[in-house]
Amino acid sequence: MGRGTGPSMGLMNDLGSKACEAWLSEHGEGLPWGQVVAHPCPNGWELRHVADAGRDAAGLQALPPGALREWADTADDGLFRPLKSAPTLRRGWRCLVSSHDDLELALGGVYPGGLGDWWAVRTGQGGPTSFREFMGRQTGVYRGVRGLADEAARAVVRACCHAGSCIKDRRWAVEGMVDGEPGGHGSIPCLEPCALVLEAARTMARMASAERTSVALSGEDLAVLRAALERASALRPPPGTREAELSAPDNPRRMKLLLEWLGPEWARPAASPQE
Repeated sequence: MGRGTGPSMGLMNDLGSKACEAWLSEHGEGLPWGQVVAHPCPNGWELRHVADAGRDAAGLQALPPGALREWADTADDGLFRPLKSAPTLRRGWRCLVSSHDDLELALGGVYPGGLGDWWAVRTGQGGPTSFREFMGRQTGVYRGVRGLADEAARAVVRACCHAGSCIKDRRWAVEGMVDGEPGGHGSIPCLEPCALVLEAARTMARMASAERTSVALSGEDLAVLRAALERASALRPPPGTREAELSAPDNPRRMKLLLEWLGPEWARPAASPQE
């Protein structure tokens, strides 16, 4: 490490993981990794939730590296976390790692595959796929996503790949969108669409082909409806609604998809007869 605050370089070299050494050289003194932060301690490094960085260790639950996977399965409200890169990692824990094996186990528990993807990008051994390439490989119930229009694809990304939904840095390409936007806010690379993006694409494809119902509302009423949807979509799913169940009408991601489908113009007040 060359800083004299953590374990000796000889010890870490003996443990022999280039990916972990590189990760520790960049993140081993407090640079956040998603919602995880690491600091050197006498016997290795201590991992915590980034929001607990300044807390007294006595007030945090000590977890072994292998326990972090189960810890990361649920959010503070007890709901299952289908997307481990969602910004809903529970606080209140600390984990001591004294070897590269422990570090890989701990990081893999919180962000499965994250260290490997980070190392692949860093060393040029792997790169991102594109939205079209990924969706083009889908079959069975997901075959409908292969023909998703470009604007619908961008709507899926805007609804799913933002800071309120995922802390990863999107590296895969979508036609008409800059890589990493709007989700370019994390140090953990995302190399291909996740299962929730795939399900959102499937939902959007169904929306595009569904039979329409006409509802007569004033521009003011439409603005109220948009505000209600925007507020509700920022909340966690209500009890009994699974986060990945996008067919549920009260699922926040489903609401975001509807907002994207309706587009930015739909809530503008209608022109008066004089206009």
